[in-house]
Amino acid sequence: MSAGAQVRRWYRSASVAERATTGAVIAAAVGLLLTSIALTPPDRRSAGVTSTAVAAGRTGETGLTPAEVASGAAAAAGTSGSAQSPAAGGGGAGGSAGPGSTVVGGRTAGGVVRTSSDRGVAPTKIKIGFLLQNTAGLNGAGFSTGQRTDGPQYVDALAKWASKNGGVAGREVVPVFRYTDPTSVEDQAAACRAMVDDNKVFGLVDVASILDTAALDCLVRPDGGNTPFVHSAMWSTEWQKRSGGNEVSYQAAVDRISITWARDLAAMKWFPPGATIGILGDKCPATEPVVMNVLAPALKAKGAGRVVFGLHDCDIQSVVSQPANIATQFRLSGVTHVLVTSNFVTGQLFTNAAASQGYHPKYSTSDWFLNTSNVTTANFDPTEFDGAIGIASQGTVLKASGKKPYDGWQVCSQIATEAGLPSINPGDAASEELLDLCDNFRLMIDAINLAGVNPTRASWRAVIPTLPARVSAQFGPSKFAPGKLSGSDFVHTLLWQASCRCYHSVSDFRPAAA
Repeated sequence: MSAGAQVRRWYRSASVAERATTGAVIAAAVGLLLTSIALTPPDRRSAGVTSTAVAAGRTGETGLTPAEVASGAAAAAGTSGSAQSPAAGGGGAGGSAGPGSTVVGGRTAGGVVRTSSDRGVAPTKIKIGFLLQNTAGLNGAGFSTGQRTDGPQYVDALAKWASKNGGVAGREVVPVFRYTDPTSVEDQAAACRAMVDDNKVFGLVDVASILDTAALDCLVRPDGGNTPFVHSAMWSTEWQKRSGGNEVSYQAAVDRISITWARDLAAMKWFPPGATIGILGDKCPATEPVVMNVLAPALKAKGAGRVVFGLHDCDIQSVVSQPANIATQFRLSGVTHVLVTSNFVTGQLFTNAAASQGYHPKYSTSDWFLNTSNVTTANFDPTEFDGAIGIASQGTVLKASGKKPYDGWQVCSQIATEAGLPSINPGDAASEELLDLCDNFRLMIDAINLAGVNPTRASWRAVIPTLPARVSAQFGPSKFAPGKLSGSDFVHTLLWQASCRCYHSVSDFRPAAA
C-alpha cells in the first residue's frame, strides 16, 4: 500500500465530527509536512480508460460517477498461455471455479439452472465493485502517492481474466469501478451509495479508499449495505465484528499485531526488564482502545516496567501540532524505547523533533499503519531511526533482502502484461495498489466460487472462515477461521538502516502469536 494511504488509514478511525476539516486543509497540512516527497503527477482521473464511459460527477463527489464496465466478449476471449485461472491456485490464491463453471445460457454443464440469487447476481453475470484512490487533492498540494495511473484498465483486465477462465460461479464478471477520495467523508459516503444503491454490486474490492467509519458501516453492516468487502485497512477484531462477517482483510487486525509485537520484542531482548516504553499513536476510537487495553498490557506482561502513552488527538491539526510535544513528554518521562502505532506523518515529525532535542530512544514498528514499509518510513530522520526494528508480515522488502517474495504476484503481473499493461513486480512501490487490488479480488472470487452455483452474500460469509490456507501476495500465509477474518499468520524481523533509508529482512519467518 502506498505512503499516502497510511495517513488516510488514520483518517478512517476518526469520528465524523473529528474529521470535519476540509479536504483542502488536509491537503495543505500534509503537503507542508512532506515537502521532501516527490511530486504531483497528473490527476489520476486523466488516465485513459478504453472500455469505460466516465460521466460527470454529482455534487460532493470527485468529478467521477461510477462507470459500469460490461465485458461482453470476455467469456469468449480466452487465449492459450494465459495467466493462471482462478481455479488453478497460484500460491494459495486460487480456488475452485464452482460446480458447473462453464457459462451456458444460465445453466451449468450438468443442467442446474443458474438464477438471480442475490443482489448483483444474474443467471450469466455477477457484478463486482472496485474502488481506486482519487488523490487529486493531495497531489494538487504537492504530495504524490506515486501509484500507477492505469488502475481502471487493470480492473478491466482482472474481470476479463476471471471471465475467460470459467467465470465466477460460472458467470461473467461485470466490474463496476469508481475513483474515491479517501480524505473526503462526503465522497466516501457517495461511493457507498453508488455501489450499494445505484449499481447494486454483490461485493466490493478495495485497497484503502473507504477509511471513514460511517462509510464503512454504510457498506458492510448487516443493517446497512450488507456488502461483502475485501480491503487492506484493518482495525481491531472487535471493530471488524460490526460487519457481521462482511469485512475481510489479509492485513492482521491490530489487536493480533499487538500481541505478536510484544512477544517478539521481549524474545529478542529489545527492551530490558523494567524498561520505560512509550507508545506513539492517536486517540481515535478504533485504535486507542487497542493501545490501552491490548498493546500496553502485553508489553507489561513481557517485563516492561512503565508504559507512557503519547497519543495525539484525533484530528488532522493534531497530527501536525502535537508530535513535538510528545517527544518532549517521552524525554522528560525517561522513555528509552518507542513503539510507533501512529500514521507515518506523526512518526516523521516525532523523529525529527526527537533528533532536534538530542533525544535518541530505540524505535520499533509493525504492520500497524504499515510502518514496516520503505515507502512510509523514507522520510523519518535517518540518524534517529537507524537501527529500528520492525515486526512484519508484509513482504515488500523480501526481494531487496535477497529472499523469495510471496507467491501470487506472478499471476497478478501476467494479468497486466496480457492486457498490454506494464508488469507488476514485488517490491515496486508504484505497483503496490494494483497488487493489493489483485490479491483482494482473488480472495473475493475464490469465496464466491465456493458459495454454490447460485451464491448469496450469506453463503459468501459462511465460506470465508472455511477457506483453505492461502498465500497473500502482500501479507503471506493466511488462514481464516470463525472469529478470525484477517490474515498475516507469519512474521519476520526487519532492520531499518540509515545508509539506504530502508528495511531489510533479518530473520526467518515464524508463526504470529495470535
